[in-house]
Amino acid sequence: AEALIHIFTDGKFQMPFEIVIEKEIDEHGIEKGIKRLHQVRKDEQNYSVSESSLFTFALAYLNNDQNEIALKLFEQLIEYYPAYFGGYYGKAIAHKKLGDKERATQYFQHTIKLCSAQEKNVVDYSKRMIEELEK
Repeated sequence: AEALIHIFTDGKFQMPFEIVIEKEIDEHGIEKGIKRLHQVRKDEQNYSVSESSLFTFALAYLNNDQNEIALKLFEQLIEYYPAYFGGYYGKAIAHKKLGDKERATQYFQHTIKLCSAQEKNVVDYSKRMIEELEK
């Protein structure tokens, strides 16, 4: 399929990484999925992996109650983009869902530090969650 895509798009089409990684995770587990993510991320000619797309991808697992997979993906997001709030925010939400109030609070606090003025809604939500978790 990749060969045909390159022929018909003159090599300019980038395949969505999510399709490849989701298949790898489904068939071989999260550890192999992470290995494949490393490979795909290096292949910038064929795939585009951005901080927001990886965040959205991990969030889908979190929304489907696949918290451990989501946590691993958020860890990768932090590794790849340490100055981006999304990995910390995702981990905060995941730890909250798992009942780990202390870790959730720590990650919400870190999220607040990394957010810009444009992410005020994330900051406000994180502050509310910290208040809720500290009760």
